[in-house]
Amino acid sequence: QRGTFSHRHAVLVDFETEQEYTPLAHIKDDQAPIRVYDSLLSEFAAMGFEYGYSVAAPDTLVMWEAQFG
Repeated sequence: QRGTFSHRHAVLVDFETEQEYTPLAHIKDDQAPIRVYDSLLSEFAAMGFEYGYSVAAPDTLVMWEAQFG
């Protein structure tokens, strides 16, 4: 899938069957919440946000995707 993080990683594709699966479409009410944030397009800002969020909430998975080049 082409696009930004939300486009590219929102759909998983089985390379043998080409069947698509969208995990975000299968979130149940009793699961942990998912939060997506848009940060300033700057390496330092993104790394600062990622580090700060992971320190404040160490039980979360924090991911950042660079949009440079």
